[in-house]
Amino acid sequence: MEALILNLAPTGLLPTRAQTPHVPLRAEEVAADCARYCALGVTMLHLHARAASLTLEDQARARLATNQQLAQRIVDQAAALASADQVRSRLGLAPRP
Repeated sequence: MEALILNLAPTGLLPTRAQTPHVPLRAEEVAADCARYCALGVTMLHLHARAASLTLEDQARARLATNQQLAQRIVDQAAALASADQVRSRLGLAPRP
């Protein structure tokens, strides 16, 4: 059997609790869902960290908290963790303002 890439996007674009009570929003919820699905064979994660506000500072804090939670929960699993800034850098694009 050929290897497959299974990409999980647990947070979607901009879902809210009003739209679905099942969407993970807090860093702990996102990490728990990611760990659960990586154990089932997911090999790539596509995440949008959530913050209380849309300020760059709050968004950066949310990304850091989510990545820290993921690092604690996902060890020795084939999961790719890359922030948008890392991807932009690899593509030779300037970081976001």
